[in-house]
Amino acid sequence: MAELIGSEVHLTTPDAALDRARSIFREYVAPGTDIAQEIIADRRNENDREASDRSAQGKRS
Repeated sequence: MAELIGSEVHLTTPDAALDRARSIFREYVAPGTDIAQEIIADRRNENDREASDRSAQGKRS
């Protein structure tokens, strides 16, 4: 991975970049959080809202 910082190019190995990404991720996500399940739940909720909106629009016509 290459990153431009000011006028310098910093090169990082893929493993080091992954470690950095994991470290940043840990700052924002509580330990034990199942991100995949949260995303699935969010998508299901959004789908339910959209279906409800479509249903309500159909009743108004």
